[in-house]
Amino acid sequence: MTGTAERLGPRLLALGAGALWAYTCVVFLYQERVAGVGFGAALAGGTLALGCAGIAFAASRPAVRRALTPGRMLNIGVALLSATGAILIADTAAGVLANRRAGAEVADPGRSSDPHLWHGELFPRQYYPTSRNFFLYKPDVRLSADTYGEYYTAPMQRSPTLRDSVLGLHHLAYHIGPDGLRELEPLTGSRVFALGDSYALGYSTDEGKTWTDRLGATLGEPVYNMGLSSTGPRPQLELLAYMLEHNRDSMTVRDLLWMIYEGNDLENSYAELRPATESPGGGSGALLDGTLPGWLAELPGRIKAQSAVRRLLRGELVLGRRGRSSSAGGVRRIDGVTLATPLYHSPRWGYMLFNPDDVERATKPLAYVQGHPNRPRLDRTFRDMRALAERQGFRVTVILAPTAARLYGADFEGFPTPSSEPWFLHHVGDLARSVGFEVVDLSQLMRPAAARELLYYRDDHHWNERGNEVAAQLIAEALRARLPAPGTGPSR
Repeated sequence: MTGTAERLGPRLLALGAGALWAYTCVVFLYQERVAGVGFGAALAGGTLALGCAGIAFAASRPAVRRALTPGRMLNIGVALLSATGAILIADTAAGVLANRRAGAEVADPGRSSDPHLWHGELFPRQYYPTSRNFFLYKPDVRLSADTYGEYYTAPMQRSPTLRDSVLGLHHLAYHIGPDGLRELEPLTGSRVFALGDSYALGYSTDEGKTWTDRLGATLGEPVYNMGLSSTGPRPQLELLAYMLEHNRDSMTVRDLLWMIYEGNDLENSYAELRPATESPGGGSGALLDGTLPGWLAELPGRIKAQSAVRRLLRGELVLGRRGRSSSAGGVRRIDGVTLATPLYHSPRWGYMLFNPDDVERATKPLAYVQGHPNRPRLDRTFRDMRALAERQGFRVTVILAPTAARLYGADFEGFPTPSSEPWFLHHVGDLARSVGFEVVDLSQLMRPAAARELLYYRDDHHWNERGNEVAAQLIAEALRARLPAPGTGPSR
């Protein structure tokens, strides 16, 4: 046994430490930016190789052999290999669980035989123009149909309650312009730009009726819509930087209206580089698709994307059963139909479907925001936006958009108690003011209108047409005192 330990101990120690180092490099260095340095495939691979060489060299040194007996080296090596294996198993289990939950949420056995559309089926296709973490929609596309909201599934048609009181079939048209955004106005004629996620995009609302369209009509000049659905502040900043660089001779931003959404803008990705699972396409990489070298080239990205540790640290993975607290009191089955989204009832507003994540996050305390792993990344994003605004000479107004859970939750039976204040929006407002940005807080300004009428769809968590109209009116009132008259203002 002593001879075996003497022979295998240093090797197993080096192998175990090397395996853990390889996992660390793939998950936390590959396609990341550390201390201002971007770790692409070459630099991350070089760092991995250098670290493994250092580990092997250290394991063979006499000083290490004197400090660690061969038997202890063997035990440590086995422990490190076991730890790496356990992490990979945990990653796989987390991926399987996420797939299972996603499947449970979107499964709709009647979709293939259902003639009705929902908003997601009309959604424009997207692509990544660079290695940075933002996308554009494929340009020059027009989509138009009558659709239901994002929570619609075919079995809902069997429920009289849902058909009569929740589902709302309405017209929806998207026209993606030549720049890959939901905007037909030319860049050269625009000075006011709106940036944000699906709330800026007008995900559920017909052309001409989004808040950007209405605001432009009120101000007497176009408000160029740069909204991208399912994005957070960092990809939005990356998009703006790209657009300014790519259109430096035709794009002049005078005022940027940056909409931050209470529901998920703290939890969304803050990565600076595009998702690791995306293949850049074309070139020699495309020639290797389906081959062993191609599969090996994709492996680091797939390991990185499935890392439970990384997702947990970034706030992208929630331990425990998702939505358990938020669904308390919500109906999950009505008229014999099982619902993926909880249904609530209000004596005043009637029935309404609420996004479980929005409901849950509306209950979060201040400590949740302060301790969230993405909070420092959010703060940095705002500092980077300030630097970009100073270089380009434009003003930034941050618009705080509340969830339906925030404005209406208290009116619904069995609804979880929201936090006393919208702590995330408060933090964003304070952060914006600290870097010199103006703030329009719709979580407060929309309350009088919300007390009189419903501003969100019943089968979708976005503003309805009236909500877009109210938001545009309130934003216009806040901006009128600051924006110059159309055709005036700084030019470059």
